[in-house]
Amino acid sequence: MGNTKSLILKPRFQKLGPETIADLQKHEDIDFTSAEIEEWYREFQLHMTKGITKLTVDVFKKVYNRVFEGDASSFAYHLFRSFDMNGDGYVDFREFIIGLSVSGSDNPDKKLKWAFRMYDIDGNGRISKNEMNCILRDIYKMTNAMVSDELGSPEQITDKFFTKFDLDGDGQISFQEFKNGALTDPLIIHLLECDPDP
Repeated sequence: MGNTKSLILKPRFQKLGPETIADLQKHEDIDFTSAEIEEWYREFQLHMTKGITKLTVDVFKKVYNRVFEGDASSFAYHLFRSFDMNGDGYVDFREFIIGLSVSGSDNPDKKLKWAFRMYDIDGNGRISKNEMNCILRDIYKMTNAMVSDELGSPEQITDKFFTKFDLDGDGQISFQEFKNGALTDPLIIHLLECDPDP
């Protein structure tokens, strides 16, 4: 026994402390249980290299490209931007879990606020036709969706959406117009769920 070294196996994943979990659960946008937060933390850590504690846009793109059949790089950038709440170019676990909870929420108001931020690429509080076209093209590219007669191209969907919901005719969609449109037309909800087929 004198020459044997004790082997201490470190766990593969770090655990979140109970106080960290409790703090996360206090956030109004987080709807996950303690067990779900722990599971998402393990998943989050899978994509970290040694010493790194935050996701970069490149890692985010790699993860999304594994999930979807098509090229998810462009859409993943928009998603990353919506998760990166402080705009520092990284997504830490807090931002990650809030983004997941809000984007997957059953609360339509929370989900629409998050989606609006994603569509509002320049962050000016309004969605232009160009911004909506950009997001819709990226959804089509990511899902390998084909332009259908029923649905049309991203540009045709944008035109239809603006015709129906740009109530003041200024060529931009405010949050209220976006919300009204999404709540009355299921197409936008399908697109928010990255499902171009209603």
